[in-house]
Amino acid sequence: METKERAVGIIGLGDMGKVIASNLMETGWQAVLYNRTREKAVYFKESLPHELQERARVAANMDDLFGLLRRRPGDNAILWAMLPGGGPTSTLLSSLVSTGHLRKGDTVIDGANTDYNVTLAINRLMASSSVSYLDVGFGGGPEAARKRAARLMVGGDRAAYEEVAWVFDSVAGLGNYGLVGGPGAGQAMKAVTNAMFYFLLPGVAETCLFMQELADKNGGELAVDMKEALRLASKIPHITYEAMEAGSEAFMYSIREEGAAPRLQLKLRAPEGQAGELPGAVSDPKVSEQVTRLLSDAEALGIRLPVFRAVFDRYDQLTPGEKQLYAAIKRRITGH
Repeated sequence: METKERAVGIIGLGDMGKVIASNLMETGWQAVLYNRTREKAVYFKESLPHELQERARVAANMDDLFGLLRRRPGDNAILWAMLPGGGPTSTLLSSLVSTGHLRKGDTVIDGANTDYNVTLAINRLMASSSVSYLDVGFGGGPEAARKRAARLMVGGDRAAYEEVAWVFDSVAGLGNYGLVGGPGAGQAMKAVTNAMFYFLLPGVAETCLFMQELADKNGGELAVDMKEALRLASKIPHITYEAMEAGSEAFMYSIREEGAAPRLQLKLRAPEGQAGELPGAVSDPKVSEQVTRLLSDAEALGIRLPVFRAVFDRYDQLTPGEKQLYAAIKRRITGH
């Protein structure tokens, strides 16, 4: 593949930083590498295939880094910071502004996991120097990113995002990245998806053990091949991805004013192929009789299911908006 002219500066060569640099170089772009421990950057470059080594430059210091990114007069720098969130990233970027290394027209992509309030503060600092700032929440770790299977949730100005969309395309692959809102939205969405993970995982663990224990409590009469059962369960759409897709499709967009970002409103539409919108009032969500009976059997057998019970006991506490969205998602998935 022909080497392309543009270069991206990568600061921080931890596991994810190395993946970002590799993915960029594999798609033909050049990477200028900087790590506080320079030997780490040199070692990383030397471990690359020869073709990629030709697209990598190791910067000795910040003057060197920005000099390599500004090869021609008027060139703007694109910098991807992959440092620990909070203090290290804020300190570095503040320093680069005060020293004049970052200047008007440059773009900073911040991939650190951090509080969205921190990204809002950094964005204000960057905006004061007319530097574009995009915060990126990663959905998936280094292994997924290496396979271009991670999802990049980007927050920031749309014009700045579109200007460097080729970077995200190279790192994540088409369809695996998107602008989820203004400054801070990338990290806020990352935190929300993490919360969802911590919410779902105990239920997954409890479900797996529940099935095995249910079989054991029935004296072997209920035989279960757990490996095969879980393999098939993992392929069920509404367990994997369909619930989130349905939630997205349930919303109708409303433009606040011309040129403004779409604002989601709880005005829910019926699933595709079904006419009309959902009514403003919906019936209370209920657990199916089959599931209720299964839980009763489990409790009678002495099987504890604290996660299931905590979730199901909250159904009658859902807000009207939650009930409406629940109904829309369920209807989108099941048709009723």
